[in-house]
Amino acid sequence: MTKLGHIVAPTTVRNILKKHGLPTSPDRKGMDWKTFITSHLDVTWATDFFTEEVWTPSGLVTFYVLFFIHHKTRTIRIAGCTPSPNTAWVSQQARNFFISTNSGDPKIKYLVHDNDTSFQGLDKIFKSEGVEIVKTPPQSPNGNAYAERFVREARETLDNFILVGQSHLERRPHIPPRGDMTSKKTRRNIRPTT
Repeated sequence: MTKLGHIVAPTTVRNILKKHGLPTSPDRKGMDWKTFITSHLDVTWATDFFTEEVWTPSGLVTFYVLFFIHHKTRTIRIAGCTPSPNTAWVSQQARNFFISTNSGDPKIKYLVHDNDTSFQGLDKIFKSEGVEIVKTPPQSPNGNAYAERFVREARETLDNFILVGQSHLERRPHIPPRGDMTSKKTRRNIRPTT
């Protein structure tokens, strides 16, 4: 509340929590976020979009690139790109990704993403397959830090290119971005889902 310019006494916060049936922070049960992520690294994937400007015959168009990242291995799977990620398109990308993860990639038990409404179709597909959806709190990029780090690296890499057409964009994200998200000795695996 302080960041919003409001001064709130600790007793006010405690009273609001109590009114809504929530315990104060030291009394809460369950895992904190860091413990959850570290104990489920091998079965957790994250997903997000990033945007990129592409020159097309009709001018400059913003494309949305959907990707998945495995938390333990930092394997990146580019699901696809489109200028308008509607529910049907996102659902199809989710089906393609889920099929590909069942053929040798690390298994998926948890999928982490933000509260973007574009993920509604994706959520239905993954929930029907028994995957638990973990949504990050609003305006908290550290909740999906692995995906946000890849977005930053991909943008830095793609800023060095003038992309002409969707097919050009589809080839570019497969170039490993500068730096390494795991360690200096390990290389990330970036490949399409199809």
